[in-house]
Amino acid sequence: MDGFKLLEHIDLEMDFPVIMMSADDGKHVVMKGVTHGACDYLIKPVRIEVLKNIWQHVVRKRKNEWKDFEQSGSVEEGDRQLKQSEDADTRPRLMKGIGKAQNGGRMMKMKPTRGMIHRR
Repeated sequence: MDGFKLLEHIDLEMDFPVIMMSADDGKHVVMKGVTHGACDYLIKPVRIEVLKNIWQHVVRKRKNEWKDFEQSGSVEEGDRQLKQSEDADTRPRLMKGIGKAQNGGRMMKMKPTRGMIHRR
């Protein structure tokens, strides 16, 4: 299994960020890694300081995303209120994967993310 197949499995079945590392510096390969869900793509040889800095950025961004998500309110509450709504226009969009949540008493749209992974 190559790295891209592994990345697809991780993206579909697990929820954690991936930084790809390879000696292949071809533009199409780098872009393929990022578009398939990698947070970043490093060209070997990799300096450990660079890897640490990128990983710290990924972790910090993920913490901020979770904090924003938690402060936005309950998704379940938003879904409950949406079901009570008579707005027929929002129901088809909900089925396509767009939910709603409350933020300080007002409803806001929420689109699903791919595991809330930082992408460049």
